[in-house]
Amino acid sequence: MKWELTEPAYLVAALHFAKYGDSDIVFGLLIGKDGVVVEAVPLSHSFVLAPSLITGLALTGEYAKQNGCEIVGVYSKSAHALKYALAMVGPKLKTEAVGLLFSSTQLEDDKCMFIAMNEKEEKMEIKCGLAHEELKRLVNGEAYSKLTDLDDHFSDPERDFLGNLALVSK
Repeated sequence: MKWELTEPAYLVAALHFAKYGDSDIVFGLLIGKDGVVVEAVPLSHSFVLAPSLITGLALTGEYAKQNGCEIVGVYSKSAHALKYALAMVGPKLKTEAVGLLFSSTQLEDDKCMFIAMNEKEEKMEIKCGLAHEELKRLVNGEAYSKLTDLDDHFSDPERDFLGNLALVSK
């Protein structure tokens, strides 16, 4: 399957990496429909454990359904975490799961910062609207400091890990 990654989804995932760049484990879920990833939902910056992933799937799945979408995949900074999350998430999805692996090399080459792959670790084609100037603006404005993932929500339930699109809305 061919996927398109929208600018808001790209930017939220990128801000998640910007905020927790020192962590080896940064991952989240992707929401979309009809081959388009419309939103990235940050889950964790500390570990990939089944209970937090299952909780994230349940909460994000309901949120996606309310917005006429579904969970379509995962993104991660770590190949190992991506493989684990795809194995956990993939069987629960209606379509072939897409996994987006962060690549700093891609970013340095002014390309999409993600390499897309499926559950079998085969590369997938992804159309990625480049938003490097907008990303630079958001990072320089420290928008990433306001980003909330599920880990943050567990520490402080007042923080909304499903409300990050507001950070990248113009």
